[in-house]
Amino acid sequence: MRARLFSCLFLAAWCGAVWLFLDWAAQPSQAPVDDWGRRLDWNVFFTRYLLPEMPVAERFDFPLRPPDGEGAFVAKPFAFHGHAGEDWNTAPGNGDLGEPVRSPADGRVVLALDFQGGWGKVVLVDYRLPDGSDPAAVEMMFAQLSETAVQPGQLVKRGEVLGKVGNADGAYAAHLHWEVRRVIGLGLGGAYADDLSPWLNPSAFVAARHGGPSRVKLLPASQWEKWGDD
Repeated sequence: MRARLFSCLFLAAWCGAVWLFLDWAAQPSQAPVDDWGRRLDWNVFFTRYLLPEMPVAERFDFPLRPPDGEGAFVAKPFAFHGHAGEDWNTAPGNGDLGEPVRSPADGRVVLALDFQGGWGKVVLVDYRLPDGSDPAAVEMMFAQLSETAVQPGQLVKRGEVLGKVGNADGAYAAHLHWEVRRVIGLGLGGAYADDLSPWLNPSAFVAARHGGPSRVKLLPASQWEKWGDD
């Protein structure tokens, strides 16, 4: 009886140790901390330490066919069935595969990584808005790219190439899925959400900060699949 009880206690202790190890391993290895060693919320860390060092994005252009997006089409709009971004094309099918995707403004690259699967290569860029803006900064996601041309931590200028339009390794016809997030650090996400309050309408956001007319056109829903929406 004692041997069985000892075995059970040993097994429970071993399982507990494994659980604690896995929990520790899942934590970020270099999570930001304050002056007292306490872990900071990412948005607090971003606002306190990163935002003041970033360039101010005074003007935004469109990521495809800048500055005004002439020749670009929205193949699936923001908020359609919970769509958290927009799908953009310049040609049907895979006709725009390799089209340059450019930074809409001056900003700082957060991530440039190949997630494979349905996302392909993804670039995240943070943009500091002029003083007094609400929000103070936005994060833009450029996804399903065929290649990336930037590195995390890199400062980019308006019009600088971030990558090229892709098709998520053949999962879809080529297109650019891009998002504008008013909340920094949302992560990869799932392209759709029931609550869209952390996101902004990409076309409307840029158009309001472009300083000129928008020439981007919305395709009729009957053509979306032919133009590469996801």
